[in-house]
Amino acid sequence: MTKTKEANAKKTTKKAQNLKYRTEVKQLLDILAHSLYTDRDIFLRELISNASDALNRIQFELLTNRDVVDPDAELAIHIVVDENEKTITISDTGIGMNRDELVANLGTIARSGAKSFLQGTEEGLNAEEAQKNISEIIGQFGVGFYSAFMVAAEITVTSRSYRPEDEAWSWRSTGSSTFRLEPAEKSSRGTEIVLKLKPDAAEYASTWKIESIIKKHSDYVSFPIFVSKVEEPEEPKATDPADAEDDDGTIEGSAEKVPTPVNKQMAIWRQQPSAIKADEYDEFYKQLTYDFEKPLAHIHLVTDAPADIRTILFIPSKRERNIMGMSQNEGLRLYSRKVLIQEECKDLLPEYFRFVVGVVDSEDLPLNVSRETVQSNPMMRQIRKALTGRINRELKKMATKKATKYSKFWAEFGVFLKEGVATDPSSHEDLLDLLRFHSSYSALEGAASDANSASDDEKATDAATGAGEDGNEEKKESSDGLTSFKEYVERMGAEQEAIYYVLGDDLKSAERSPHLDYFRANDIEVLYLVDPIDGYMTTMLREYDGKPLKNVDDANLDLPDSDKKEDDKQGEEKVAQDDFERLMERVKEVLGSRIADVAESKQLVSSPCRLVTPEGSMDRDLQRIMRLTQQDYKAPSKLLELNRSHPVIVNLAQILANSPEESLVTPAIEQLFANAQLLDGTMPNPAEMVDHIETLLETAVASKV
Repeated sequence: MTKTKEANAKKTTKKAQNLKYRTEVKQLLDILAHSLYTDRDIFLRELISNASDALNRIQFELLTNRDVVDPDAELAIHIVVDENEKTITISDTGIGMNRDELVANLGTIARSGAKSFLQGTEEGLNAEEAQKNISEIIGQFGVGFYSAFMVAAEITVTSRSYRPEDEAWSWRSTGSSTFRLEPAEKSSRGTEIVLKLKPDAAEYASTWKIESIIKKHSDYVSFPIFVSKVEEPEEPKATDPADAEDDDGTIEGSAEKVPTPVNKQMAIWRQQPSAIKADEYDEFYKQLTYDFEKPLAHIHLVTDAPADIRTILFIPSKRERNIMGMSQNEGLRLYSRKVLIQEECKDLLPEYFRFVVGVVDSEDLPLNVSRETVQSNPMMRQIRKALTGRINRELKKMATKKATKYSKFWAEFGVFLKEGVATDPSSHEDLLDLLRFHSSYSALEGAASDANSASDDEKATDAATGAGEDGNEEKKESSDGLTSFKEYVERMGAEQEAIYYVLGDDLKSAERSPHLDYFRANDIEVLYLVDPIDGYMTTMLREYDGKPLKNVDDANLDLPDSDKKEDDKQGEEKVAQDDFERLMERVKEVLGSRIADVAESKQLVSSPCRLVTPEGSMDRDLQRIMRLTQQDYKAPSKLLELNRSHPVIVNLAQILANSPEESLVTPAIEQLFANAQLLDGTMPNPAEMVDHIETLLETAVASKV
């Protein structure tokens, strides 16, 4: 090589060049078949979707053109399994393909014929029927067909185009880098796909298996899907025809059995709500959940903005449904154009609405290539926001106009809404007015509310006339003894500046809490928070409508002096200051480090003592969370407040003043402390109370002998 040529060669290699990708087809097919999909069953969903697209396309063509092969052929999908040969045959009467289209659609990976059809026909379409057909097209990526190689060792596709002048051709491949194309004999329009199953996929040569996959993934495909199997030929039986004839001359058993489609075809959620009856919603809910009871409410949303959404959501009547029901895993059934994408999609609703069940179908879903998952993008967030807002509106409507029904809802699912308040501050605006609580007010008014509730006959009349459904049923205040923040604030006195609550393990312990003495005496309402999550909720929720939330277990509550009303009568006698101080010293001596200190209470009226969280200690709400979540949790020492006017304290102080060595004093102090712990929910071992109770009983009984 001359120096000039060498120089030119060097210059050429230094220039920028545009080069083509080198594709290892076999490796690419292997990736599509074995790495793209997580579920083997998906292959049938993809092949049925392709067949459905082909049927939609011929249906569209027939709107304007009848010069096609088999113009009157039934639009359907037929699947035949051969258990002996281990084959599956999927055939349709769709648009079909000629030789060039077979090469273009099957010989070109990731080319979607359905997508190309959409791009060429969507513009300028105004006819309603045409738009409907176009909206049913499923295919997007052009790779679904190759999922069949997950189960098939060899695939043969025989197709004849709808055009009368086109001939039938056959495409065959084993998943290698080459495929075989040859003329074929096929007189009918459409496509037939034969899968020769791999040894480890023999289970798919079963009508039961095929039908179960269709029910799960393709139940709502618009065209009928028929499933059958190749029957082994039976040996003819020698019979006398005369014996087989009926009186009318018909040969017995000669009538053909009409095949029944496996799929439902009609997707209730894609219809207009006005076209669906109430019992149809209930029936669909039972099919969806296998729950024997009717749902508490349903939401049917059909909208094109801000995103294309076709959905039916249900609020079950109970958190724990029937024991015969299916798995109650969380998430909505997610469809795209009526084809199941995810059985349990948890991204469409916030976590605190996980009790909601139903289906969501959207053509705007950002699917991944395998159509098994949904990508997170602004459209997905818009769908989530729309669904969440719709559920919030339905619950507010129920709470306002159907208080009795909402009380049932709250008993089952109220804890989920509290969880939302506790974990998602952005939800407060939507959820706070949905919260309900028992309270010192509703405990007294609950009986009256129940007495004023509608009788069975009145409820039956309401149901017959539609009362409540149209917003005619007035909300009963504090239905079933429940109250809302809004109702609480409306009942607050002019001088009250805060919303007060008490934490308890259950309603009875909350009602008996000594912390309520002052509030009962002054007719100040206190909310009862008895769910385990309440302590966490109150740490995240500090106010409502500008009113701060205050725990009555707070030694530093700024409360006005109490008049004590009727309760003040039992506190007319007070312990002398010296005797009271002597008692407090004895209490410190007996209880030691189990308490932080002893002090005179300014709030107790009818209770002898109470435990309060001293200033600077961990918030009691957080203490309760730790007690419920930590197995070895040890309650911190609290301040023990004594009611200087209570008869027990008065008499105990006098006994101590007269007889400092009286043996009754120590068990009495222990029992008072144990009682306070029990009501406070911090009693480590109630059995320890037995010894003190027996000592006190023995003394009491002996004094009467």
